[in-house]
Amino acid sequence: MDFEKIDLKEFVDIPSSTPLVKLNLPLVGICQRPTNILVADPFHEGRTISLYSDIRIASSLRENQRGLHMSRIEECMDELKNAGLSLTDFVKECALLVQKTQNQETCTIELKSQCEKDNLKNPSGKPSKEILELITTFKVTGDKHFITTGLVVPFINACPCTQRWGMRAYYNTLRTKGYDHSTSEDLVRCAPLQAHTNSGKATLCITSSEVSHKNIYDVLNRSVPIIRELLKGQDEHAVVRHAHEQGQFCEDNIRAVAAEVVKTFKDILPDQTPVKIHIEVDESVHYHNLWAEIDQSLGEICGGLG
Repeated sequence: MDFEKIDLKEFVDIPSSTPLVKLNLPLVGICQRPTNILVADPFHEGRTISLYSDIRIASSLRENQRGLHMSRIEECMDELKNAGLSLTDFVKECALLVQKTQNQETCTIELKSQCEKDNLKNPSGKPSKEILELITTFKVTGDKHFITTGLVVPFINACPCTQRWGMRAYYNTLRTKGYDHSTSEDLVRCAPLQAHTNSGKATLCITSSEVSHKNIYDVLNRSVPIIRELLKGQDEHAVVRHAHEQGQFCEDNIRAVAAEVVKTFKDILPDQTPVKIHIEVDESVHYHNLWAEIDQSLGEICGGLG
């Protein structure tokens, strides 16, 4: 160590020095970095919103360079965080800026943002809010770019296994009250179903620049009963009744999402488009959770539907 050069760049620029062990590293970066980003509202054109986000930024590192310049990563993020870009443009511009300032071959940025989406789904007519997690990922390798857009929605389902027991008990009660078989059956069909309800999370991610967060929200909204806040009593009843009438397993939930993905995108996106669907359900009467996952191309999912 030459202390005569203590004020010169080659002394203080430790990341640019040669490492003791020369080995190319595919991914090096920062993670668990919370930040607020001013972005274009993905659900309301012409409006900007501030989203609380968790960002993960990683770059490759050449074998002859000891480390990345982490402060430059922070500078890239800080330069863009208040620009009001779309989430897609934010991760894209940030990744290209990091790649350039670090002088590396690749860069990947994963952004997870919390968003409160307004809606008017309630029978009461009162507005409510859905708490969503937006996923935006951009990867650059040389001059090749890959964008993945995803969404996580909380939902409710009702296990159909217990429903038949409630139906049977109610039918027997009606018969003991003097109702005939046909009338008892008709009344059972009209009665509220009994089942244990479960909370779950549905995740859908599609790697394509043609897909927006709103597109993915529309698919999930048609596939699972998304839970929401600011509900009146009649609104809560509508949500629970809808879930019980569907009577869905975790496996049914993921098949419903897959079918809706194919229906929505089969004539728009190429067959080779990567699609990832993940469902996890908190089984309220069991200790365990249930989960199911599909990680295939659009064409493979389409071909697998019976």
